[in-house]
Amino acid sequence: MIIRILIQVSNVQEPNRKTGKIEAIVDTGSTYCWIPKDELKKIGVLEYGSRTFKTITGEKADRPFGSAWFTYDEASGGSEVVLPSRTTASCWVP
Repeated sequence: MIIRILIQVSNVQEPNRKTGKIEAIVDTGSTYCWIPKDELKKIGVLEYGSRTFKTITGEKADRPFGSAWFTYDEASGGSEVVLPSRTTASCWVP
């Protein structure tokens, strides 16, 4: 079963800079949220490092990451976020 939720992502340093409501897929086995780099750049989320991930084919791929603030209904909190290109964003639903 695929669970989809509406979230809003904000810049941690500038909370007034935020996305509109975006639809995301909930993956209870995922360690990080993946939101396309172009969406996060619009609200000023900065990359501050990279992580190496193992793809489904066994290849290793480096992806940039940063921090963002997530809001779902009345709950919110900060988390690291991966900033992939739109073609590799695993939890983004256009």
